[in-house]
Amino acid sequence: MKKRGVIDDLILYRLGETEFLLVVNASCVEKDVAWLGEHVVDGVMLCNERSEWAGLAIQGAQAPKFFSAITDGRTLPTRNGVDDLQHEGRRIVICRTGYTGEDGFELFCPAHDAAFWWNALLEEKVQPFGLGGRDSLRLEMCYPLNGSDLTEERNPLEAGLGFFASF
Repeated sequence: MKKRGVIDDLILYRLGETEFLLVVNASCVEKDVAWLGEHVVDGVMLCNERSEWAGLAIQGAQAPKFFSAITDGRTLPTRNGVDDLQHEGRRIVICRTGYTGEDGFELFCPAHDAAFWWNALLEEKVQPFGLGGRDSLRLEMCYPLNGSDLTEERNPLEAGLGFFASF
């Protein structure tokens, strides 16, 4: 029997009745798309639009203030919520699902608008912090990390994800 592990820790957002946004780890895109392609059912269209989108994440106690500032005080999604909106003629998908143990938001936009949003956040004095910083927050919360705790060789129970399993 082939051992089954975890390919990726990904998030699926429902943007509308029939539209979804799947966010995967950049290093896992090819594996994720291949697996999903093997399991897609009739009536579902899977599109890999990774080159068309950009994502920024803001984590920490000040995150709501920063996002409110760059969206002119717009009401932001509640925890685990998502909002697909237009702001200053630009599409922006704001999600509140931070996987770091901190409150936070993820901003997804067309790739050609990424510099606009990056600069708007810098103007609000957001401090850039790379993926390693995000991972350190996850480690502090004892959250599993893809490629470390979550691997294709380690099943979900071995990775400490038993609370997600239903027997």
